[in-house]
Amino acid sequence: MITFFEQNPAPFFPLTHVKKTQDLRSGIYTAHERLRMKAELLGTSIIASETLIDADLTAAERDIAYAAGGDFIFALTDRPLRDLEQREFEAFFIRAAYPWDYVHCVGEMIARDYELFLEKNDRYSLSELPSGVTCVGDRNKLFIHTSAEILPGVVFDTREGVIVVDAKAKIRPFSFIEGPAYIGTSSLIDGAKIRPATAIGPVCKIAGEVENSIFHSYSNRSEEH
Repeated sequence: MITFFEQNPAPFFPLTHVKKTQDLRSGIYTAHERLRMKAELLGTSIIASETLIDADLTAAERDIAYAAGGDFIFALTDRPLRDLEQREFEAFFIRAAYPWDYVHCVGEMIARDYELFLEKNDRYSLSELPSGVTCVGDRNKLFIHTSAEILPGVVFDTREGVIVVDAKAKIRPFSFIEGPAYIGTSSLIDGAKIRPATAIGPVCKIAGEVENSIFHSYSNRSEEH
């Protein structure tokens, strides 16, 4: 189970008019999705600050309220926070203070999320590239879901990072995708150039050229040709 400790959402307006802070995309996953999966793997409950993006939960002890600079970040516990000893967390973590912090870390988070993603999805990986599709760089850094549709003329470039094309995504001809990048479930890439550090959520439509960007679900960034 995961519970989020709500803090001041004002710095994240207007995004938090439609989403909780923990549900803002920061890589392959949102913080909510990422921390929930990590807690499940550890077999524990977690209470987390809604501004926490990621943390090395394996470095944490149970029933300790971890903080950074005196501000609570998370605890692996089923107990009330008021009953816990507070301690500074000295291992890896990332948290956001403003919306642009998500954009600044998205490339790193796609790379960090990749291993977690493969744990749940590796059996759905397409073993061979479709005819007419090219991968420049390490093929092992490219995950294409077996239900995705990749048309001839698409080029993937994994020299700078991993690329994930999730379930039922469709990539039309002449698209060029550089890692680190994530293409979400049922999204359409329509002849676009996707530059590094870009995360595209579910059911998006993307054309043109984008770089170091995050698109939340149901975004439409299409162009008339």
